[in-house]
Amino acid sequence: MAIINVPNDFSTIQEAVDIVSEGDVILVSPKENMEPYNEEVHITTNNIRIIANGKNVLLDGTIGSLDIAFSITSVTDVSGVEIKGFKIQNYNDGILISGGNYNRIIGNKIMVTHRGIICALSVGNLIWKNEVKGNGNGDGIYVGLQSDSNWIIENVVHGYNVGLRIEESRGNALACNLSFNNGIGFALFPSPNTLLLGNEVFKTSGQRIISSPNSVLINNKINCNDGELVVSIESKNCILSENEIKRNSDNGIASGGDFTIIEENNIQENKEDGIIVLNKNTIIRNCIECNKANGINIEGDENNVVQNKVCNNKVLDIDDNGTDNEFADNKCSTSDPQDICKNCHYKYYHYGYCPYKDYYCEYCPYKYTKYCPCRYEHDYD
Repeated sequence: MAIINVPNDFSTIQEAVDIVSEGDVILVSPKENMEPYNEEVHITTNNIRIIANGKNVLLDGTIGSLDIAFSITSVTDVSGVEIKGFKIQNYNDGILISGGNYNRIIGNKIMVTHRGIICALSVGNLIWKNEVKGNGNGDGIYVGLQSDSNWIIENVVHGYNVGLRIEESRGNALACNLSFNNGIGFALFPSPNTLLLGNEVFKTSGQRIISSPNSVLINNKINCNDGELVVSIESKNCILSENEIKRNSDNGIASGGDFTIIEENNIQENKEDGIIVLNKNTIIRNCIECNKANGINIEGDENNVVQNKVCNNKVLDIDDNGTDNEFADNKCSTSDPQDICKNCHYKYYHYGYCPYKDYYCEYCPYKYTKYCPCRYEHDYD
């Protein structure tokens, strides 16, 4: 194994890549006078690392004259490559992984016109701590075409039509990413078994769309967007839990899929309904407050609505427009039919002896908390 220095040993990155062996490190330093590297780098060797030596190693595609800065692609599938710490600008696309497995794209700053990072037909890659900035077109990070079990973690994506797009792939994880000023924050079309954990989406101009069954959305913040979080009719058996969904210009959550669980979310100040669902969902232990239409709007049948704290919504706290929906222990003031808010067991308990407090995420649903600031006369019994 060897360490190859660019531009000392070779004047271009591609020259170093052409002679590299598995296990080697290519260490790329800035050129004299901080001139950029103006090249397309095609990587066909497994298990190499291409590392920027410092924060100012720049690849410049001179606006449209070059296509992709780094391409990890080969008929034999390239695996185990790491690209770390580069600044990339003015290419059509930033970094492409096509085929191969278990590559790592870490800590790059990418400003390109179409797609920042592309992962296609590739499994088990790590895309971590990159900043990707666009000009309103394309996708910030695209994972698709049977690209399964990839990790997309702690990236910042802004200025694209879609911030993060997962398409026709399974078992991917998106964690702790920041998506803002994009047309759509994230989109899953269709990508079963996807995890979205601890992401933040704000100031997007469109919907956040989930069209992926068996997916999990936990502890995400979706605030101040022109649109809603849509769980499409194809997305059965999803769970949305402990998310913060506030001040969006449409509904908070719109679910068309069966057997979705909407649990322990904080949904406030959205311009339409807090939650709107169709058939066979469970809505349990959410705080739904101050939405401009209904708190919970049931437009279908056979839903269970249990132990939610729903208050101060402009039209109704709960509106049931379907059949065979079940309601129990919801804390609300206004509903249609009117008896929904009366179908509660909390009146039999002093809140200090709330029977659910030991397993309700440390928050008793029947007393005032910072998490769910709805006040009722029963809170002071």
